[in-house]
Amino acid sequence: MKLQIAVTGVIAALILAGCGGSSSGSSKTSSSSSSVNSSVVSSSVSSTSSSVEQSSSSVSEVSSSSESSSEVSSSEVSESSVSSDSSSEESSSSESSSSSSAAALSGCAATTGLYFCDDFAANNSDNWDALPSTINSLAPNGEFSVEDDNGNYIWRYTAASTGGVIALIKPDAFSSVTSADYYVEAKIRPRANSTTSNKQIYLLARYVDGNNWYAGALNVQNATTSTQVEIARMVSGTLSRPVQVKKPIEQGTADEFDGVWYTLRFEVLGDKLTVYLDGETIGSTTDANFTQPGLIGFWTANKSFDIDDIKVGNATDKPASLLLSPSAITYAAEAGDAARVITVNAKTDAGTADDFTVESSDPAVVSVVTNGTEVSLTPVGEGSATIVFTSSSGLVRSITATIAPQFVMPTATYSFTNQLVPAAGETDAYEDLTLKLTFDSVPALGSSGSIRIFKASDDTQVDKIALVDEKDAIGFGTLRSLNTRPVRISGNTASISLHANKLEPNTTYYVAVSEAVFSGATLAGQSFTGIGKNANWSFTTRAAKPAAGLTTIIVDDAGSTADFRSVQGALNYAMEHVALADAVTIEVKDGIYEEPLYLRNKNNVTIRGESREGTIIQYPNNELLNSGSTGRALFLVESADMLSLENLTLKNTTLIGAGGQAETIYFNSTTGRLIAKNANFISEQDTLLLKGWTWFYNTLVAGNVDFIWGYSKASLFEKSEIRSLGRSTGNTNGGYVLQARVESATDKGFVFLNSSVTAGAGPTGETPVDGSHYLARSPGGTTTYDNIVFVNTRMGSHVNAKGWAGGGVNSQPIANPATGTVTTGWREYNTMDLNGNPLDMSGREFVYQLNAGEVAGYCSRAQVFSAYNSGAGWDPMPEDTSDCIDVDGTGGASSSSSAASSEASSESSIASSSSSNSEASSEASSESSSSVSSESGGGTSESSSSSSTGLSINWSPTYEDFAAVVAAQPAAGSNANFNANASAFAIGNFNFYSSGAGSLRLHLTADSSAYAINYNGSSLRTEPTKFVEGSSGQVNPTQLTGAGGVSRYVSYPVVSSSDALTFTVTYTNGSADYDVVNNQNGCLNGQIAIVDQTGKAWKVASSCGNTTPSTITATISDPNVTELYVLMSRNGDGGGGIRIWNIQVTR
Repeated sequence: MKLQIAVTGVIAALILAGCGGSSSGSSKTSSSSSSVNSSVVSSSVSSTSSSVEQSSSSVSEVSSSSESSSEVSSSEVSESSVSSDSSSEESSSSESSSSSSAAALSGCAATTGLYFCDDFAANNSDNWDALPSTINSLAPNGEFSVEDDNGNYIWRYTAASTGGVIALIKPDAFSSVTSADYYVEAKIRPRANSTTSNKQIYLLARYVDGNNWYAGALNVQNATTSTQVEIARMVSGTLSRPVQVKKPIEQGTADEFDGVWYTLRFEVLGDKLTVYLDGETIGSTTDANFTQPGLIGFWTANKSFDIDDIKVGNATDKPASLLLSPSAITYAAEAGDAARVITVNAKTDAGTADDFTVESSDPAVVSVVTNGTEVSLTPVGEGSATIVFTSSSGLVRSITATIAPQFVMPTATYSFTNQLVPAAGETDAYEDLTLKLTFDSVPALGSSGSIRIFKASDDTQVDKIALVDEKDAIGFGTLRSLNTRPVRISGNTASISLHANKLEPNTTYYVAVSEAVFSGATLAGQSFTGIGKNANWSFTTRAAKPAAGLTTIIVDDAGSTADFRSVQGALNYAMEHVALADAVTIEVKDGIYEEPLYLRNKNNVTIRGESREGTIIQYPNNELLNSGSTGRALFLVESADMLSLENLTLKNTTLIGAGGQAETIYFNSTTGRLIAKNANFISEQDTLLLKGWTWFYNTLVAGNVDFIWGYSKASLFEKSEIRSLGRSTGNTNGGYVLQARVESATDKGFVFLNSSVTAGAGPTGETPVDGSHYLARSPGGTTTYDNIVFVNTRMGSHVNAKGWAGGGVNSQPIANPATGTVTTGWREYNTMDLNGNPLDMSGREFVYQLNAGEVAGYCSRAQVFSAYNSGAGWDPMPEDTSDCIDVDGTGGASSSSSAASSEASSESSIASSSSSNSEASSEASSESSSSVSSESGGGTSESSSSSSTGLSINWSPTYEDFAAVVAAQPAAGSNANFNANASAFAIGNFNFYSSGAGSLRLHLTADSSAYAINYNGSSLRTEPTKFVEGSSGQVNPTQLTGAGGVSRYVSYPVVSSSDALTFTVTYTNGSADYDVVNNQNGCLNGQIAIVDQTGKAWKVASSCGNTTPSTITATISDPNVTELYVLMSRNGDGGGGIRIWNIQVTR
């Protein structure tokens, strides 16, 4: 993932990488807390760490496509659209800096052997050139001051409206640094400010000039779940961020001295760049652009922060570190629970094991016992305590513990009727059940207490479900570890998910619920005081699980004929009992299944719902709950081929402001295939994350930010609805449909065929504002390609007239390529409004408009998937022959060019619309009689749609079409010369070739009512040539120079088809018939011909004397014809030149 933008747009374009891509495998972290005053510490132990430091994790792709912060200005749409060169990492090592603060001994006097140090102890900043605007293309306008922070002098920067390079060390102060290999380190305390929504703080190294430098960075956002540590590089004015790792970073109050100090170290050693935070290695990359020491400094866009203890030293000297595993900085338990064990890895700056101490602020709440590098935290009593880890190197980490009262078995009894699932005394319960408890009114979920399951035979506890910090591991074989939300309330009913694989067959259990778990409602007519053994909520599981051998598995959340209550239970069965290649079908009955899913190493699985709207699989998984692309998806699919999802809804119920990125499915199978038919996929941000080969048919995909994204080889959305939802955070921010990260320029990427792009109400009822959404934005950079194609697509008015958010639009990075080409990047063909009328494309930017010939390769599913399996190809529905021309597969009998919208989901619906099938008409006339008119889609006179004939194109030229290729706008009754072109160029569905300036000309009628393409002479390089209809070889239209070739033409690329194509040209001639007495420069033998790419003349007519419109029509039935050329021959005449007013193509 990579961001690249022009330097003049750098500040506005720096937005948090949340995608289009955050990385996989990271552990959950939250905001750090301040260090604890030693006066409150009452219990401590010490130890020496000897364990080997674990490396940071491997990285999967990162979703910086999407927003992580819920507070985003309308000018930028998303703070998280930026992506990095490489997959951005989140610290997937289970170790973390946790809550941290630098040690007190951190000034210049505390470290020896430094190349440079400034701790501002002299109450000045004389070593620094502050706000050096002369070397910036951007002029920062904040202000610096040296401040007394409780007896310690610091350097404070207060941001204003403009950022950039805000400080550079003076060359004289840096003269002692002669090697390009060094580290630069600074203590940084971010502070809140309201002048910007971009909040990067960059520590510069090897600075050359304002357009060339490296940096380690803190990316500070309003939510600590969205903050990152990064490496940035500016090369020739283009900024990229090859490392982005999620870390909690807090802000202090504006103009105050609170907040957290972070020690940011950036190391440059040869071509290796490494960033550290508080001694922890965050990430590395390589770059060889800058090899001199340069200068150090600071860059921001545009954040207030404090600076202290700036140090430069030997790059081979490593920082001390203090890492904890697990990494969470909060801890919740009930008194009497088992101890939590923390593994400590402490190192000195020499890389040797370091001593550390551990202290509890209240041993009566949490006691501490250390055994080597393992520390046990035992919840002793109710209350809160802070556990502080301090290394001898002065590093501090802290964990905040909240301990609820010890569980006491409730004694209340209730007169249960239908309040319990499973019912009290049920004898055929399922091992994968979900407990349900229905109150008399809506209950409130508490913050402490637990639900516990006991074995009735001996009161053994088999499961405990807490309200906070819960985790589970799902799947079979390789497990997917997740933070979970096991207790959910909907209406009066609380649903409780047990941990996986806790219940056994043929066993009786009873349920106990702490009184503190629920409040505010009565149960079975009496006050809720907990449920215990006396309440008799007991059940017995069925005699045995399903035996091996099933190929159809039934899932039902009710009833007695199911094999499983959960979809995951059925997936586990398939992974355990069905061979890799054998087909298995999971039939899911109507119901709401609240569960995350995991499928791995199993092919040919079909999950089929009973009904599309009635079978709902949902869960509130997201970036905040489970960071990283493999963590936050509702359904994670890995190493699987031919997964089919049919007649169901996958819905991630996360609100964008509450959790950010929240995929419904991550299809993480690079060579695998996914089929989705008659299905709904609903979320707000990042609804689909795709790899491999995927086909969505008659399906709804709904979301609002980058809600289709990924690394697809080819993803085809056919006859489907792509719905932009109003944001739950409000609609002023707009949205984006796609962010493509296609890994090869030749991969098809994301293709939309005969589909619709609509708008609808989001989860809070908001609807998108007209013009506020874009079809796509780019991750930036050149390591992936923005390959997206829309073919025969209807689009709503919520799509901005530009269509695409290219470089500079809402501060977005430049796409790759910056503007689409015929084979790569952003492309459209035959785009319509929701009523099927040609859409006004005059405002489009960054996109290539394919013509009918160029759309080949994207016209059918067989074409889109032709590269599958090294070119063997794949057609997931070969019995259906529909394509971009024959939309309904019946030879074009009755279909519009846009598929009917998918069924409206339960979230929202839109009115369906049908296209007009009437063929656009055009009447050409001479400039002296009546003007040429045509049905026009706004700024162009081209109408193109699939109608009752399968294809209908009705085109007449306009100046807007040709403004970029003619010398000037022609005056009334005059011509404007085309520029000379070395090759043909495409406009709309047609190609044009003008070998010299004025070989073709744009003609305007005398009354300024219509334009024509004027052939200013013969098309043929070899004259005289008299065309003979049906003959071949008289001309080679593909030869642009030399004998036998052509000098000017208009042509139409043909999509191969077995259906006949009709090609009609309306033309006139500017010269009257030849008259030897009165008009010796007239036309006698001039011809117009329709010729294919082989030189065959399909139709020939005289061009002479046609000062009023005539037509020439050819019907082409040969499927080998790939292009039709309109050519003129003077055949030896001294005058004559045809004017083309209109071309119609039907099939």
